[in-house]
Amino acid sequence: METVWAEVWVDYFPSRAAKHITGDQWIPLDASFKQYDFTEGEDLATNVPFDAQGLVDEITQTATIDEDTGYVQGVDQAAVEAALANYQAQIEDYINNQNPDATVGEVLGTQKVIVQEFQQLAAGLPYTLTARTNNYSTLPSNLRHKFRYTLGTEFYGQENSRLITFEQSLPELAGKKHALSFKPASQSDEDLINSYIPAPDPVTGEIDPAQLPNSLPGYLINLTAEFTQNGEVIHSAAAGTMGGELYETLALWSPSQGWQQAVNHPVAGEYRAIGLDLQGANPEEAARLQADVEATKAILESGDQGQLASLTKNEVVGDLLYSAIYSYLAQTYIQDQMQAQSSGIVNYRELSFTELWFI
Repeated sequence: METVWAEVWVDYFPSRAAKHITGDQWIPLDASFKQYDFTEGEDLATNVPFDAQGLVDEITQTATIDEDTGYVQGVDQAAVEAALANYQAQIEDYINNQNPDATVGEVLGTQKVIVQEFQQLAAGLPYTLTARTNNYSTLPSNLRHKFRYTLGTEFYGQENSRLITFEQSLPELAGKKHALSFKPASQSDEDLINSYIPAPDPVTGEIDPAQLPNSLPGYLINLTAEFTQNGEVIHSAAAGTMGGELYETLALWSPSQGWQQAVNHPVAGEYRAIGLDLQGANPEEAARLQADVEATKAILESGDQGQLASLTKNEVVGDLLYSAIYSYLAQTYIQDQMQAQSSGIVNYRELSFTELWFI
């Protein structure tokens, strides 16, 4: 197995690094080599069996199956969704009857690292080293997992001119929210948009939503694209007129597989929230997001004009979209854990990204 470890320059003799005065030796440390303490969850496969064969029989009655060429057509998606929804309801009923206060960990089982803290360091690695390749004072870029985002103009479905390029390693991006949004390119563009917004009621000071326009003359409105990280603009560029189609890529770099890229075609004027799934849901990130959404909700319900004016599009639209992304990622994480638990395997998620937009 190929692995990467770190080495530290410590005062190894005579205290074996228990007391550091002056470094005298490089000592290898592999923090990724560890053991886990597993606790069993509910035996859902036995207690709530899923009739997989019955579903297969039902599908084969209506689907077209060609075993010679290996294809299946006409699968009844409604039947599949109904079967999964019914099984989910059975699991929920079982948990509510057995232990309604059970946590996700109690249902699926837990996996915790067995923490070991040593006063003295070992002289070698905890496994047999058969071959050693390169040494680095810092890990080179091609050995770091990275995320890249680009935005450009489009010409017949292909990228024309690059507007924005953003690239960072995944540890730098953990727990951060990213988004693409647009703003009027000049004061005249903003004034043109405002001219289509009805005046507030002189008594209540509110705008009747029914009076809001259904369309704007996008060909007259120039926009600036903004790529934000935690609400802070880190890249901006002229994006042409409202409604124009652009060329966007999102990609993950793996040292073993290279770039894995997705191409989208955003429309100038949209708001796009980007979520990164770095191997599972993070409870601390979920708590921060919940606090942000609740704070925004409180301001919206307060009616305080000063506070309302301070809200940004990232707080009003961005956090709402990001909540949907995080809920989706958390749900798929739980589903993965359930399938792994029922199959008796240890599951590690691949890195991925998700994008959700609002027009």
